[in-house]
Amino acid sequence: MSPSTKTAKTSFLIALVTGVIAFLPLMVTIKNVNTIIVISSVSGTFSLIALVTGIVYAWMATREKDIQKGDALAKWTYTDDEWAKFVVIENVANAAIKMTMLKIMIGFCALFGVGFFVMDPNGGKFVAMVMAGLAVIVTIVAFVSIRMAQNRLKTKSEAVIARDGLIFGHSFTSWSVIGSSLDGMTYFETLDPGILDFAYSMPDVRTGLRQTYSVRIPVPATERYSIDALATKLRTTVKRA
Repeated sequence: MSPSTKTAKTSFLIALVTGVIAFLPLMVTIKNVNTIIVISSVSGTFSLIALVTGIVYAWMATREKDIQKGDALAKWTYTDDEWAKFVVIENVANAAIKMTMLKIMIGFCALFGVGFFVMDPNGGKFVAMVMAGLAVIVTIVAFVSIRMAQNRLKTKSEAVIARDGLIFGHSFTSWSVIGSSLDGMTYFETLDPGILDFAYSMPDVRTGLRQTYSVRIPVPATERYSIDALATKLRTTVKRA
């Protein structure tokens, strides 16, 4: 089972669970209407996000199979030394990003929960409990994500680069989802090994605003002079750092 398929199934499961939670306040006795609205809206939002995520990853799983069958622009392999050095660099960078996002999410949950409790101590305590639960879930997800990223890189893999995405570290990243695009590449040629950062953007399902993401892969010593040619094939720009 491909990583995209696993993510799709997990997302559909989360959508189902949070969808049920969204309807729970209607089945139990909660006197405060605001509490019902908050619990239902928060859980419903999570359910919708998970559902959309599942649909997207189900499509990505199909595209991933096509790329693996030969629809690729380049396939890069690495020596053991190149891979070991890349893992050290990437694990440090990934952990720093995840911890920053965790602090932001916990701050949001604390502000939301405490704010409702202060405005309405009786009904607000249910909101505070939900926010505390979400904070715990977000924390678990953050640490699991860090661990998964580390495990993903334990086994050396190849990089398969296609016009609409790439397979690397046993996972598929696509910039051809509706509304998304590959915005450019940054080649960190002074690192050992060199690292190629693909920057892509897509609309955020929660806000509708365009968000920028990136995926980084090491550049084999044998491919260091092929970066410009690859950028031309991908119809994008490359800058060096």
